[in-house]
Amino acid sequence: MNARVIPPALFEPFSWTTPAADKASTFNQLGAICRARDVAAGLAVIMAVLERDEVDEGCEIEGQPIPKLFSEGDRGHLQRLAVTSLGLLADSMDSAINRANEYAQKRAGQ
Repeated sequence: MNARVIPPALFEPFSWTTPAADKASTFNQLGAICRARDVAAGLAVIMAVLERDEVDEGCEIEGQPIPKLFSEGDRGHLQRLAVTSLGLLADSMDSAINRANEYAQKRAGQ
């Protein structure tokens, strides 16, 4: 019987950690930390761009006003995205902390 050989996938999603580290991570806390890092970094960029857009208001380059990057409505949407994302991130980290504490308590009781 001829076994079909399946070539490895060309696409692999980005990971901050190695597969070995992922397997060794208790309750996949490492994955949660990596996701938190990406959310925080992305929100930092969004907030920096919003702040820069606000700082540039009323400024000129070569006698021309610097155009706004965002409408007031879009600015509000992005700010609410940041607030909501950070709230969800905090909830996720609280869950990870609770799982780690529960695991440590179980291990200490053994």
